[in-house]
Amino acid sequence: MSLEENFIQQFEQSSQNYFSERIEYTSAKALLLYWKDHDLDAVEPTRPSATLSSELQALRVLLEQDLNFSTCTYEIPTEHSQQLLNVELSKFVAASSVEADTLTVIYYAGHCDSGKDGKARWSAQEVGGPDLSWHRTQRILDDAVGDVLLILDCCNAGQVSEPEKPLGKLELLAASGKKVLTPGPGPLSFTTLVTKMLRRLLRVDQEITVIHLHSRLAQSPMTTETPVYFDLARSHSRSITIRPLVTPKHTGFIQKPSSFILLKASLTDDPTGLQIAHWLKAFPPRNLLAVNIEAVVLKARNLQELHDTQAISPGSALSKLSPAAQSQILRELRGLHSVMADVESKARDDGHNTQSSQSLETSESYQSIESSISAVNNAVETGILIGAPNDVLKEAGRDKSIQAIAGVEAFNLREHILNLRPIPAELALPRGAVKLSGGNDRFQLGIYKQRKVVVEYFKYEEDPDSGMPHAQALEQLRRMTTLLHQPKKASYHILPCEGYIHEEVHRRFGLVFKLVENYNPARVPTSLSTLLKEVRKVPLGHRRRLALSLASALENLHRVGWVHKEYKSSNIFFLPDWPQPALTQVGEAQEQTSPTPCAPVSNVDLAFPWLFGFDYCRPESVESNRDADYGFENNVTRHPDRWNRPRVKFTKTHDVYSLGILLVEIAFWKNIASLLGSSNKPDDLEKFKIGILEKCRGDLPHQVGEVFLDVILACFNFGEATMKMSDFDAHRYLQVNIVNRIGSGISHI
Repeated sequence: MSLEENFIQQFEQSSQNYFSERIEYTSAKALLLYWKDHDLDAVEPTRPSATLSSELQALRVLLEQDLNFSTCTYEIPTEHSQQLLNVELSKFVAASSVEADTLTVIYYAGHCDSGKDGKARWSAQEVGGPDLSWHRTQRILDDAVGDVLLILDCCNAGQVSEPEKPLGKLELLAASGKKVLTPGPGPLSFTTLVTKMLRRLLRVDQEITVIHLHSRLAQSPMTTETPVYFDLARSHSRSITIRPLVTPKHTGFIQKPSSFILLKASLTDDPTGLQIAHWLKAFPPRNLLAVNIEAVVLKARNLQELHDTQAISPGSALSKLSPAAQSQILRELRGLHSVMADVESKARDDGHNTQSSQSLETSESYQSIESSISAVNNAVETGILIGAPNDVLKEAGRDKSIQAIAGVEAFNLREHILNLRPIPAELALPRGAVKLSGGNDRFQLGIYKQRKVVVEYFKYEEDPDSGMPHAQALEQLRRMTTLLHQPKKASYHILPCEGYIHEEVHRRFGLVFKLVENYNPARVPTSLSTLLKEVRKVPLGHRRRLALSLASALENLHRVGWVHKEYKSSNIFFLPDWPQPALTQVGEAQEQTSPTPCAPVSNVDLAFPWLFGFDYCRPESVESNRDADYGFENNVTRHPDRWNRPRVKFTKTHDVYSLGILLVEIAFWKNIASLLGSSNKPDDLEKFKIGILEKCRGDLPHQVGEVFLDVILACFNFGEATMKMSDFDAHRYLQVNIVNRIGSGISHI
């Protein structure tokens, strides 16, 4: 493990999820429960206000006026108590906790004791009267998608069941433990103490964790019995935070982090990641959403040492690459060396500059170093992955110096594509392993091994002899799932794949992709084709970032020899309400990148698209399907050689052409099939291509600039431009004239 990898690993292990698990609730609702015929009201004339109803009213005022929560009360009826409470609680949970960013508060005041089965039973009277099994009713809370806070003001309040809640938190704040009596309504009641303590704490701090509230209640001299706190659903290390609810402003754009800071620290020597983690966790500000630490300068210095010695030593894996590949690696190392020398020169001159100019220079220097490191990584990966013999590929995967530069994820992926590694059998998930929760014909959301997942389905044709999928289709599925399962850099824009499921009844397969923890499980992914129809105007900078993400994703696929085959807007999806920054939390292999600028539109972020539609993708070397397809809307996204009945095998050129069509859609922000108002007759396809080129040349320079137009034309002309080039040179053409060109100057938009 390299120095920078060890540094980052120490930091991440110590601070994992520490900053990112904070949730800003968009909805908070409380249900206050008590019995219709209870015996808790005080009868002493000296305390006429000491009634349950008055205490509930005081708590309700606090929740509604101080915290902006929605509240309602429910009197548990005397007859059919169990059934009617179950119905009421089910309705309340279904209405209040359908999304991950919601808080549901369930409050109960009454009696509680142990039943014959040793489980908690609520009752209206201390002796006799109606009762019900809270053990059975509590199970309803397991269905809540968001966080749930359970507050119990009763005897034996700590007697609760272990929940089976797969999503969100479930925390208990109770008046006492098992077999302990608690005061009734009055100045010492638990309800009164909670109301007063919350009001007192809110005067000092607008954010109060439940565990902190419990601590303050336990220390209060007014508390007669020690209150109980349990974290019943430990899906996160954080505690539920009680804070005033802020009504979101609907501006048509999603909320993004309001600021990023670049912290510059002068150190006498290199610290450890553990030291930095402890330092940042000591007193973090409340509004800190996330912290990513990147040993960028440390890695740059290591690469600089490689340049200063002998970057390509005789007999090494790099020395066995083509002359063009070696030349590119040395060129990028020299570029990094120049950048580091320039940064060191600026650092020596910092004392003569103003604070604002120092800040700007620091940010620019950081970006320059990061860009140079990425260029070295790409040069090494490209040289090894494209054109190098298989034995060099295997040697590179074991070479520690190469691993320090480029990592091994792409090399492992390439070996799977070349069938140099076996296909794991465990990727076929057992029946019922994925618990589905809803969606549409193409996507279903669900839970697999207590993690949120999205399942993408596609149909297959049965073998008439066996009634099962054709053997070739099943083999292709297993190979594809293996590739999707491999760790990848975030720039592939592919969610980690857990495996596949087979639904024989519906004659379909489902690819199971892992989602991030803070993804909203109530909303299925949104396609780019849908956004093109529903969102009218999108800033040019946002469109440029989307274009760069899609071009980079395709370049990464092609670098390892993987073609997508259906690279179009209906296969590009976004995760709604997914807070940024979170991209590096998804992949098992992570890139070291600075905070990527957001491109928020509607309830998605255009800077973070995800690729789907993998039922057709395959290694480039595998023979492709040449079945006829005369559908106009399908053909217009494909290379002319693949229209109607394909005449040639699918190649990378066809993917790049489809990327060009995607960029046309992004530039005009309109679906390609409707751009010229063309008819849906297959005979019009050739005219369609000519019309698109004319419209691009006529309108795009004014609308999106010459650079965007040049990139689109480079995509359309990729086949002709690279016809006589080697595979390495053709890929360099893709990197230089398409990916790098669309990304030029994007950080300044």
